[in-house]
Amino acid sequence: MKKIIIMGASSGLWLELSKVFMEKWYEVIGLSRTKPELAITHIPIDFTDKESIIIAWKKIKEKYSDFSCIISCAGIWYIEKLDNIDFDHSDEMFRVNILWQSYLLSELSLLIKENNADLVFIGATIAYKWDEFMPMYSVTKWGLRGLIENWKLQFKQTSCRVMGIHLWWLNTESNIWENGRGKNISQLTWKTLWIMLDTNTISNFIFSLTQLPKNMEVSEIIINRK
Repeated sequence: MKKIIIMGASSGLWLELSKVFMEKWYEVIGLSRTKPELAITHIPIDFTDKESIIIAWKKIKEKYSDFSCIISCAGIWYIEKLDNIDFDHSDEMFRVNILWQSYLLSELSLLIKENNADLVFIGATIAYKWDEFMPMYSVTKWGLRGLIENWKLQFKQTSCRVMGIHLWWLNTESNIWENGRGKNISQLTWKTLWIMLDTNTISNFIFSLTQLPKNMEVSEIIINRK
């Protein structure tokens, strides 16, 4: 049975991705703070805490080293305009969205190469434009694009593929629940909450990309709403 590592597997798109890969007979190694109600192999991790990440990569090396793919989608957000930035919130976003997942992948880089494994980064369309309500979050997503390009360079002479998939907003709790960002921004702008992308459709699409022949690398995809 092939193994896939999914960061943030307890909710949202990441939970749906876990379901899709499990249906295709993958063993899902889920990295998240809490364990979802799925029969995955769960490794607790807190992407704001260095020691937690060390424990996680050691466990992966010890027990689950033969993975074929890592889906990197750790992320956190805050609605804060540039004239009202909270230092702790910004620090947390950069640590979770860029720094600590980079540290985890760095520790696993030799295994990634040995396994000819793929790296799939889930980004956001906010990485291509300014944003009035979440400017520092958008900066972290711009930074993620740079990180993706550097991992492509790292594995350029290998069979490892590095994919960047940048999505419009999804119909997840973080957007549409009562305290979600979509709801909050809709209230701030007096605009009707817009149509979100469907997580199941996106998950199946992402799965299909990982099944392409290894000599085909879908380097960058932007998925917007119509």
